[in-house]
Amino acid sequence: MNEVKIKEQEEYKKYAICEYNNRLNRLRNMKTEYFKKIEEIGNEIKVVQNHKHNFCSSVRGHTFREELEDGLYGERYKVCTTCGLEV
Repeated sequence: MNEVKIKEQEEYKKYAICEYNNRLNRLRNMKTEYFKKIEEIGNEIKVVQNHKHNFCSSVRGHTFREELEDGLYGERYKVCTTCGLEV
């Protein structure tokens, strides 16, 4: 009788571990899909930013103002006041 119960527990343990593994695999796949989607959105953002900068340049040209980074050794850079392009 005791051997049957131990065998049932072992079977249940194998089944439960298999279910946990399946759930983990589904979650990992979802995570990978979300990372791919985030990368696609990032690429789309870059494309739209480039279009915005090109449009600003072609319509009336960039209007740059000089900025200085914060900090002890702040570097100078230029920013378009219209579209935000940094040079």
